[in-house]
Amino acid sequence: MNLPDTESYVLSADVVQNEIGDRFATYHRLLGGLFFLDRYGQELLEAYRTPKPVRTALLSGEARTREEELTQQLIARHILVPVRVRQSRSEPASLEKKVNIIQLILANACNFGCTYCFEGVQGKKMSAEDEYNKVDTSRLIAREGIKVNIEDSIYASKERFDHQYDSKNRSMKPADGIAYVESALAVARSEGVREVMLQFFGGEPLLNWRTIHAVLERFGNGESEGVKINYSTVTNGSLITEEVAEAFAKYQVAVCVSFDSPTSPSRPLKNGDDSTPVVMQGLRTLQRFENRVAINAALTSATWDDFNNSIVDLAVDVGAQEIGVVVDFDPTFYSNYGAQRIVDRLWKVVEYGRTRGVVLTGYWHQIFQVMLGFD
Repeated sequence: MNLPDTESYVLSADVVQNEIGDRFATYHRLLGGLFFLDRYGQELLEAYRTPKPVRTALLSGEARTREEELTQQLIARHILVPVRVRQSRSEPASLEKKVNIIQLILANACNFGCTYCFEGVQGKKMSAEDEYNKVDTSRLIAREGIKVNIEDSIYASKERFDHQYDSKNRSMKPADGIAYVESALAVARSEGVREVMLQFFGGEPLLNWRTIHAVLERFGNGESEGVKINYSTVTNGSLITEEVAEAFAKYQVAVCVSFDSPTSPSRPLKNGDDSTPVVMQGLRTLQRFENRVAINAALTSATWDDFNNSIVDLAVDVGAQEIGVVVDFDPTFYSNYGAQRIVDRLWKVVEYGRTRGVVLTGYWHQIFQVMLGFD
């Protein structure tokens, strides 16, 4: 029974916790939101294993004590939920299936020969058989060092590589790109979606500029389709012309330029030449047209020696306020360098980025934010 102006709250059934030292890593099974609780916070959370009344005014008012502040935070994160909500949820909520992101794979080709990329090595054009054999060798090397199941993956299947290297599947025609987007938007509208993200991807998507341009011209901001369209692309930056930069600025395309380090030799052109001069030219062109730019860097065995603070300095120089860091998924990377060394290397650059106003992000980002005290 609730007291006047109160509502009973209880610990959500979706809370997951792990004790780490003297703290408790806590997150919501469906919503995420990892954070740490100290002993005091944990005792407060435990008290809500049975329903407790909470003043209604506390939900929107200012907390007067640490207990009230913690209670507000736990409710905001859906760690504590109203008893009426938990009781009404007799079975797991159904998962909504909606089209929010449309990704066009514009080209299964690239003009770079990055040493760590599936597309090719140092300018050498690879076949499906070559690529599959390379993955199989990686499995053999890593099998003793990594205790995970890496034996069965759609991303390392011969069927996938056969499709990847099929000469008839190298470039998307403008008419096809437009038709795919029209179809996806029709599905989105039917599900009540009013805003989508349309991503131009590859290979190197700018090898197929004609299709990108056709899609931008056909759909614009999506007003005529009844769905707002936001655009983004990931590019190596070498094919940025004034025409491209001007169109990207006009349609507010967020541009993520892949660039590991000013000193890294791991991203050569197909002919083996250093790609840095042409990429810097592309970045300067984007900067001149005031495009929204982020940097995408890879931390791999190939880039290990060159992954340092210089990537942050470069981001500042070209006006990028965010660096997305992709940490290698190859099991041999972790067996060779060890988790602690990898975390330390990444952490140093994260901390340096903070001092220069540049945020480093990635799938690891939320955990690092908690560890750095931003939670």
